[in-house]
Amino acid sequence: MHDATYPTTDPHLAAFLVSERADLTSLKRVGPKKVLFLFAADRELHVLLRLYWGGQPLPVVPTKLFAALHDLKCRSITRF
Repeated sequence: MHDATYPTTDPHLAAFLVSERADLTSLKRVGPKKVLFLFAADRELHVLLRLYWGGQPLPVVPTKLFAALHDLKCRSITRF
């Protein structure tokens, strides 16, 4: 059986998911300015996705969110 993954190229969604401890399985650069983030598609991830896309205010810790975004940007830098 193969593990289900949730792909996104949205760095802000990926940073939110990472800051909320979603399981980032991998990331890969698919273009000069585009990165594909892959998350383990489990129940917790889908709860976080509903919260993110629900349009309701969410309590987030700004330092965790911005640190996650910075970390993802640093990890996605590759030299061609």
